[in-house]
Amino acid sequence: MKAYKYAAFDYLLKPIAPEELCKTIERLKVKRQQVGLQERLSLLMKTLEEPKKLPSKITVSNSDGISVLNISEIVYLQADGPYTTFYLMNGGKIVSSHNLKEYEDILSEQGFFRSHHSFLLNLNHTVKYLKSDGYNGKHVEVSKRRKDEFVQRLTNL
Repeated sequence: MKAYKYAAFDYLLKPIAPEELCKTIERLKVKRQQVGLQERLSLLMKTLEEPKKLPSKITVSNSDGISVLNISEIVYLQADGPYTTFYLMNGGKIVSSHNLKEYEDILSEQGFFRSHHSFLLNLNHTVKYLKSDGYNGKHVEVSKRRKDEFVQRLTNL
């Protein structure tokens, strides 16, 4: 049993003692945070080693922990109050506990454009802009105020 405590994550015997279960859950939370921290530190080290090269990945904090995403696979981001939803090429979605402005600051150098107060789009995945209703190929809104800049950025791709 002692070996399981050190080699495996944990081992609980029946009947399960509530205090043992609580300790196991707390250790699991700490371990998940450490794994996320290690991934973030690894990305930071890569960025520091090659300061001129833009990072290819981003970490996203969510209710499950921390997800590491390839920036090139992000189609667009949508604001929902203090949360941000990432829409990915594979059709997946990840909800982050950070607001859209934080991601705009990080991703603007990566070809992302704030088309509307609720949307940040990856111009590399933009397929079409429909002038009639102000939406692009994924039906992401483009505000009237940002329309001219959006069209200019598309023509410069």
